[in-house]
Amino acid sequence: MGRAEAEGSREGKGGIQMTDFSSNWMTRRQEALETGLDALKRMSACKTPIEAAVICSEWMSGSMTRIMADMEDAQKATQSLLSPPKIETAEPAPVHQLREAA
Repeated sequence: MGRAEAEGSREGKGGIQMTDFSSNWMTRRQEALETGLDALKRMSACKTPIEAAVICSEWMSGSMTRIMADMEDAQKATQSLLSPPKIETAEPAPVHQLREAA
C-alpha cells in the first residue's frame, strides 16, 4: 500500500469515525431533550421545592453522564484521526532472485 492509498484509507476511517461520533452525539441529544421535557413535566406537578430539586438533580446527573460520553467519543475520534496511517511495506526480494534478475 502506497502513501496515497494509506491517506485514502485514513480519510475513509475518519469519515466512518465521524459518522459514528455524530450519530452517537445526536442520539444523546435526543435523549437529553426527552428526559428534560419529562423532568419539567414532573417538576411542574411537584408539591414541594424538595421534590422538584430531586427531579432536577436526577436530570442533571443524566446530563453530565451524556456530556462525559460526548467528550469520550470526541477524544477517541481525535486520537483515531491523529494516529499515523498503517503503511504496509512490500516483502524484500530474496537475494538469489536479485542475482538472477541481474
